Amino acid sequence: MVCAGFELAVVGRVRPGTKFFGHVVRGMVVEAEAELTDPDGTGTYTGSASVECGSTRSVGIVVRYDGLSDLVADFGLVVFDQNRTFFDRTPAANL
Repeated sequence: MVCAGFELAVVGRVRPGTKFFGHVVRGMVVEAEAELTDPDGTGTYTGSASVECGSTRSVGIVVRYDGLSDLVADFGLVVFDQNRTFFDRTPAANL
């Protein structure tokens, strides 16, 4: 197993109830999901998930709020031959 690390820097205030997740997807199935959290309140949300070494998967960051989900960042197909970190920066106004 290798690690898929996620970092999302959100610029601005996030509306209450908003949650962020790192997704590792095979086909249409989410194989690994990491809730991204910001425990120190700096606006940088982080999390990680374990992924099978040698696998090729689609990777992205998803936002959920008010019962809806939306893709914030799409990193495309990735070969997990080692630990990987995926970073995105987005204005809160775009969420």
